[in-house]
Amino acid sequence: MKQKLIAFMKKIKAVFSTLTGNGIVKWKKLYSADRKKAYALAGIILAVFVLCIAGLITLAVISGKDEVTYREAQVEKGNLTVGVTESGNVAIGTSEQTFDLDISEYTGSSSTFSWNGSMGGGMGQMLQNSGAASSSSTGRSLEIEAVYVSAGQEIEKGTPILKLTDESVNSIRQELKEDASDAQITYEQTMTNKQKVSIQAQGDLDINTAYGTYAESEYSNTVVTLNESVESIQEQLTEAQEDLTEDTDNLAKMQTLLAEQKTVLANAEYARDNTSRDDNLYWWIVAVNTVSDTEDLIETLEDEIDSTEEEIEDLNKSIASLSTQLSLAQKELEAGSIAAKVNKDLRQYQYENAQEIYDVTVGQSNFEEEKAKTDYDTAQEKLNEFDSVIQEGVISSEYTGVITQVGINVGDSLEQDGSIITLNDYEEATITVTVDEEDMEYAQTGNAVNVVFTAFPDDVFRGEVTEIGDAQINSNTNTTTYSVTVTITGDIEGLYEGMSTEVTFITKESAEVLYIPNRAVIREGTESYVKMKDEKGNMVTREVTTGFSDGVHVEIKEGLSEGDTILIER
Repeated sequence: MKQKLIAFMKKIKAVFSTLTGNGIVKWKKLYSADRKKAYALAGIILAVFVLCIAGLITLAVISGKDEVTYREAQVEKGNLTVGVTESGNVAIGTSEQTFDLDISEYTGSSSTFSWNGSMGGGMGQMLQNSGAASSSSTGRSLEIEAVYVSAGQEIEKGTPILKLTDESVNSIRQELKEDASDAQITYEQTMTNKQKVSIQAQGDLDINTAYGTYAESEYSNTVVTLNESVESIQEQLTEAQEDLTEDTDNLAKMQTLLAEQKTVLANAEYARDNTSRDDNLYWWIVAVNTVSDTEDLIETLEDEIDSTEEEIEDLNKSIASLSTQLSLAQKELEAGSIAAKVNKDLRQYQYENAQEIYDVTVGQSNFEEEKAKTDYDTAQEKLNEFDSVIQEGVISSEYTGVITQVGINVGDSLEQDGSIITLNDYEEATITVTVDEEDMEYAQTGNAVNVVFTAFPDDVFRGEVTEIGDAQINSNTNTTTYSVTVTITGDIEGLYEGMSTEVTFITKESAEVLYIPNRAVIREGTESYVKMKDEKGNMVTREVTTGFSDGVHVEIKEGLSEGDTILIER
């Protein structure tokens, strides 16, 4: 149909060109000879021109109709909401895979507990076991031979990331194996020493001394000294906190006064600039003096505020330092009291009950044996984990996602806690928007929100307020705003970093109603229609009654049922 009409119009165009080209020449001749025939010819040319224009219009209409396409949408049932809307951008979370395999050298936390009979036959001493290694993890690393991934690549969990050189893998494994062997030797030595301690402690069971005669006074003096230290620091801390409170109150008052004076200054400047010196000299002078005086006062206030803020900063540092000192003093009090109590009890035990001393000594020996066993088990577990994680020298991905950054290169040394790759974490997508203070009642933590992305205008995502930042005050407008973070809930597939979006904090909601996209509704005066297909597939229109709208969707009160398919012009 369209092609035929185009061909027809081409013929009309040709005829029109001929008529207008040749006809004008003939018309001029006729006009000179016979005006009636000339006017007749002009009428014919005009009729042909009108016919061409009508054909072109028809062609445009038909062509436009042929290009219209539609997409289908279903009538859904749910909640429609409206509220305060703010714009923002999507931020996609990230997951970082680090090399957290422990390849550090064995340092051995256990010690040998031996018996020293020089202190009245009742005091045990901790002696460092010479068989335990004490070097740090410096120098231990694995060398990267090949990197299999790159930024922008989408990978699955278990995908090989890198290959380590056989030489470095074998070297570290051998060192871990030697660590396990050293820990085993230390453990065996500790068990041997335990037997010696038990024998030595057994020999002191019958020795009673008179150390308990002054144990109580020694204990009391120690506790009093430690308490005095705590009380002294506490007094200094209390005084500093009181000073801080006073300075903070003064700062707030000065800041309030500063804001007021800035307002006065602005008004005075306005009065000065808008008052005629010639007509109203007195008021002009008043305004000028007010500006000068206010500027001086503002400068003074700003200096005092700066000074007070410095004092507050110093006080905060002093309070932090004193708090640390107090915490340490309290810990020293607690630990010192315990130590003094232990010492007192030990001295009393030395003459009251040698059996208790024996039990403590043997118990400590058992504890050292357990630590040595733990060290040995840890060293062995490190070796086993190394063999489990590094399969044939390859390290694989622990996550699924798109790589945003690769933190390693061929030839690099892979050390403990070093970053390997960073991936997009599509399980977390957030949007941060700025909300005015007057709207914060709708943006409380845990509140549900609606999210619409520019790329998906007909889809409404759900979100939840998960974080509210500190208040930000605009000194120019004297308005307060908050930074509000929303975490998108549900399926977030298809979202990407930086997508523009609008977040709506719900102020009104219509629950469990039928709704369709706003774009599907055709409005003619007071009546509304939607396009559908009948049973034969022909396009038809159906009148509907609309209701509440959230800006993207509109409620259908009458005319449609849930699940009906409607057509939306693309």
